[in-house]
Amino acid sequence: MQEVNIEKTDFTLWEIEFEISKKYDSNKFSFEEAKQDFYEKIGVVSVDEEDFERSEYLTTEIQYFACDCGHGGNIINDCLNALKEDSPGFGEMDYEYRWNKRNYKDYLDEEYISWALDISSYGQIKYKDGTSKTIKVLCRIDTENEVEYYKNGGILQYVLRNMLS
Repeated sequence: MQEVNIEKTDFTLWEIEFEISKKYDSNKFSFEEAKQDFYEKIGVVSVDEEDFERSEYLTTEIQYFACDCGHGGNIINDCLNALKEDSPGFGEMDYEYRWNKRNYKDYLDEEYISWALDISSYGQIKYKDGTSKTIKVLCRIDTENEVEYYKNGGILQYVLRNMLS
């Protein structure tokens, strides 16, 4: 295993929050019917009956954490794909999202981050004080282009090979 000091990399943790909403006509849907329909489409329940009576909208927030090498270019697309896979009715919803860079060190001991790090392949973080922590790092390849980048050793090598051929 190759050891790399994570502080010398562009490792970046992103927090992505989606606000998902759907408008229901209160003349056609009771609150309970709208809540059930929303749950069947998204898999989570929005329970604010007062907001529904006022605006006819049901909303919920879904939060993702993802990591990359710092640019965040595919992060939103990856999360949207995950939402589409996980939520059969996502295509019928309105959504907004916010994404923020986070300092990964602030999250290493958080259960929802350490769990995600523990389900993939091994890596080791070495701290300046000499302590270390072994984690697992997940790498997703979602598109045919990403497969080609991987086969070529990275996007830079892929671009250079194509320029030279």
